[in-house]
Amino acid sequence: FQLQSPSFVLVMMIILFVMALNMLGLFEFVTPGGRKLGNAALKKGVGADFVNGILATILSTPCSAPFLGTALTFAFTTDTINIYFIFTAIAVGLSFPFLITGFFPALIRFLPKPGLWMDHLKKFLGLSLILTIIWLYDVYFVLVPYEQAGFTLNLLLLMTFFTFYLRKFISKKLIYTGVFLILISILFVQSVKKSIATYQVATSSQKSYKWEKWNPEMMKSNNGKPRFINFTAKWCLTCKVNKKLVLQTEDFDHLAKEKNLELVEADWTHRDPAITSFLQSHKIFGVPAYFIQKANGEIVSLGETISLDKIKDNL
Repeated sequence: FQLQSPSFVLVMMIILFVMALNMLGLFEFVTPGGRKLGNAALKKGVGADFVNGILATILSTPCSAPFLGTALTFAFTTDTINIYFIFTAIAVGLSFPFLITGFFPALIRFLPKPGLWMDHLKKFLGLSLILTIIWLYDVYFVLVPYEQAGFTLNLLLLMTFFTFYLRKFISKKLIYTGVFLILISILFVQSVKKSIATYQVATSSQKSYKWEKWNPEMMKSNNGKPRFINFTAKWCLTCKVNKKLVLQTEDFDHLAKEKNLELVEADWTHRDPAITSFLQSHKIFGVPAYFIQKANGEIVSLGETISLDKIKDNL
């Protein structure tokens, strides 16, 4: 749901962009009060770890991966105790490397010793953040028309970069930094306003003539033909993988022709109450999701992962 919100995507882009500039060496995070005060009293603590955990969780779940999607589906359909238990298990899994070295500090000796490689790794991770930003940039302009917000967002990113470049290589005077921070704030507010103002319920993004746009009414009748339904979204990486490996292959085309399949796509890139309601009625809370509606009208859920054999077996 978060990636259906252009404001959320915008904020994540800016946060990751600032983090990327830090990793690429354009600035360093400095503890208030100087090095002595930082070493003495302002070391990282529970609060900082908690915030880092939230950010790591957000970035690690951009869409419902196959195994996690199954766990969450069960969690949302069970009682409160099970919900807490399942989410705790997910949290333990995410934090397991930190927990295991905490209980068994001797394992740390298997880690490589500090050195120049850490700086190289930091820059590589900065590049990975830039690639993530490019992906979020693409997601953002799926939600918001480029002609409405493109210039403002590009200028915001450019000014953010130049502010840190200014302090690193030109001048550290607060008056210059303050001017650019004010400009960045104005651009950010304008970007948020344009995101909200131009956000509309999306129409189908399917470009292929073979696929029909899904609507809830069509599920009441299928004219005696079997139907394959693909619930997807542009921000869903698992959807893109499944499409590439299965739905865009010649074998799938042959199967569709052989079985006279009616192909339907439901695009959940933007919020769509009809799609949300249909998925929840089948105890599914994320995409990808695939269904077959047989010639007799029976609806079969294929889950989050598909294969040609799985489709054939359920037709």
